[in-house]
Amino acid sequence: MFDLDGTLADTAPDLCQALNRVLRTLNCSPVALEEVRGWIGNGMQALLECALVKNLDRKVDSALIEKGMSLFDLFYSDAVWVESICYPGVLNGLLELGEIGFKMACVTNKPRFFSLEVLKQSGLDAFFHVLVAGNDLSERKPSAAPLLYAAQQLRVNSRECVVIGDTKNDIDAARNAGMMVLLVTWGYHKDLELSEMGANQLIKKFSSIPKSVICRGLS
Repeated sequence: MFDLDGTLADTAPDLCQALNRVLRTLNCSPVALEEVRGWIGNGMQALLECALVKNLDRKVDSALIEKGMSLFDLFYSDAVWVESICYPGVLNGLLELGEIGFKMACVTNKPRFFSLEVLKQSGLDAFFHVLVAGNDLSERKPSAAPLLYAAQQLRVNSRECVVIGDTKNDIDAARNAGMMVLLVTWGYHKDLELSEMGANQLIKKFSSIPKSVICRGLS
């Protein structure tokens, strides 16, 4: 079960472009790409709220968030895969896992429409049997619910699953679901100490994932 943003693909550049279009429309100052990388992981509304709070230095009212989200959806839908890229080794690694016979799901906090667009335009959609997106259920990661639902859709026991992600949300969700979790050393870690985040294993290269899961008896 793979996270999407920060694990399979670096989508921050296009999210940043859309976010800054929203901010300019709302007469706010743009934010830097590295700031956006640090805010990704809790959904697009949380990303917008972080940018607005930085600009306004106060709690943001719901009407402004609603207006901003309408703009964000519009601007991001225009360009979800312009400067975004798959991380090195992702396509070949997923191909190898598929050839071995693994069932694979993408479990993300990103809304379904945008998740589907990113998967389609990146070519990643061919590898996944199941997608569980951020607005599919009443709960998102770090809740266990999306992972358990993905396991149900794959028709596998949750204890036979391994989660691969880049943030504490992925680790906590996996732990809550009773699943093994691998943490990639790239992505959007929010400056947390990787060795202290509680993953079963750190992954430095995507190409090492097939060997890691096979060695742990998950083939």
